[in-house]
Amino acid sequence: MTYPTPKELYRSADLLKGYDPNRRLGFADGWDFRMYRRYIADGAASPKTLAVRRGQAEHDAYISDALKRFLDQSTPKLVGIMGGHGLSRTDAAYRDVVQLARALTRQGYFIVSGGGPGAMEAAHLGALFADADDAVLDRALALLGQAPVLPNLLGAIADDGEIIESRAADLDAAQRWMNVALEARQLAPPKAGESLAVPTWRYGQEPTIPFASHYAKFFQNSLREEALITNSRAGIVYARGSGGTVREIFEDAERNYYVGDTAAFTPMIFFDRD
Repeated sequence: MTYPTPKELYRSADLLKGYDPNRRLGFADGWDFRMYRRYIADGAASPKTLAVRRGQAEHDAYISDALKRFLDQSTPKLVGIMGGHGLSRTDAAYRDVVQLARALTRQGYFIVSGGGPGAMEAAHLGALFADADDAVLDRALALLGQAPVLPNLLGAIADDGEIIESRAADLDAAQRWMNVALEARQLAPPKAGESLAVPTWRYGQEPTIPFASHYAKFFQNSLREEALITNSRAGIVYARGSGGTVREIFEDAERNYYVGDTAAFTPMIFFDRD
């Protein structure tokens, strides 16, 4: 598999190509996860060769250009929702993020997140179901509750990109986690709300959620973080999270410190009942 040079942002169907919800370990055969396996085999965060480094950099340059063209053409009012991947689908804080993203989408804002599980997934679910009835959204949440937590897939792939057989059960559990999400997505109204996910293969053990309409997926996490913080100019909401969310808070604070003009300041909202 060579590194792609995407001319447009990815769609969910692109990332899920080859994914078989009914075959054992079908999760590992989806295009997105196969690219993660390739990333691991090629040295992960320390590419083995200059050719690999150049291939990944070229991909990220193409996806950066696709993202810029998308934003220039649609000029959305981007609101970032940042938060941790560990938030359970049955947690009250998860539902709160869903409702917040749903309300913001209804008001004409365009939700962007890191595209992973937890609070990020909740953000895209809320955007997707912006025009759905409460009962429909409740049905979707009930479906998601059947597989509330993504298993930890870190270390499930060997250095050569192959599946470690002793971790097969975790991959099967991840497949159930994805399958209920795909079922829930089928409940979305015909006029589904759009949103932007900006994930990274650096954390490819956290599969990209299927609820966004557009995906700008990067190899370099630093480019991904810059894209998230730089483009969320209507404001950033910080939901419950941990290390990654803390990093984003300080990156946003630094950017706000140097804006030099209050009109360019990005509102920072810390959002959690507790």
